[in-house]
Amino acid sequence: MLRIALKRLLGIDVAEKGSQERNQGRQSGNGKEGQKLITFWDDEKAQVSAEMLIIIAALIAMAIVLIGQLQNSAKTGAKNLEAKSAKAWAELDKIGK
Repeated sequence: MLRIALKRLLGIDVAEKGSQERNQGRQSGNGKEGQKLITFWDDEKAQVSAEMLIIIAALIAMAIVLIGQLQNSAKTGAKNLEAKSAKAWAELDKIGK
């Protein structure tokens, strides 16, 4: 899912890029070049994950704040509705008598 989101937002395919780098490392032989490419890709992949975790944490925090504000608005609305409906019932009682 993350790979699809990155592909849509940034126009790159993470899996495709990693596969190309790994294939280049394999084609260059069993030397240190291939190992460097794989290690570099793994480090970059971990960095993206850390950044994504920070973004997800920020989104969750924003959602919690928004939910709290919506709950407060709902409580205020319920109080106002109760007061207006009590007033309306009182008026109906006056009409009925």
